[in-house]
Amino acid sequence: MAAGAGREKADAIRRLGARVVTADGGVAARDQLARRLAADTGALLVHSSDDERVIAGQGTVALEILEEAPDLDLLFVPVGGGGLLAGCCLAAGLAVRPVRVIGVEPQEASRYAVSLAAGNPVELPASRTVADGLRGQRPGEITFPIVRGRVDELIAVGDDEILRAMELLHRAGLPAEPSGS
Repeated sequence: MAAGAGREKADAIRRLGARVVTADGGVAARDQLARRLAADTGALLVHSSDDERVIAGQGTVALEILEEAPDLDLLFVPVGGGGLLAGCCLAAGLAVRPVRVIGVEPQEASRYAVSLAAGNPVELPASRTVADGLRGQRPGEITFPIVRGRVDELIAVGDDEILRAMELLHRAGLPAEPSGS
């Protein structure tokens, strides 16, 4: 995990029996450490977002939503590493009627908006945001072309907006962490 990730997440992972290893330097440092640990131990590394299997699995979220709400015409998707957004973009393309996909990034970690404007993946410095699951620094090599070709819009929201959304969800009986809010 990137150092600075929520303590609750690390504790939950430990309760499930896993060993937590942290990396200073943000998400990019975490990914580099994960690759090294996998090479050193022979473990299979499945990237949290930049992996075809993960993208396909995360796209099932949109498929289930579209199954439940076939008249849906707008889908807002939180953007971290981009796997969920890429999967949702692909799934929305299978919808019977057009569905606009809007990616939502923290203002402090808007690497997809910056990268789309540049025309290629751009690495941002490590950032701080209450949405610690969305602190990706660079779009993935697999996710970026999918998102570039299919996302309809990206919007950036500040931490205050994220916390307000989380509060509204909690009031509605839908507990959510900042990254999903």
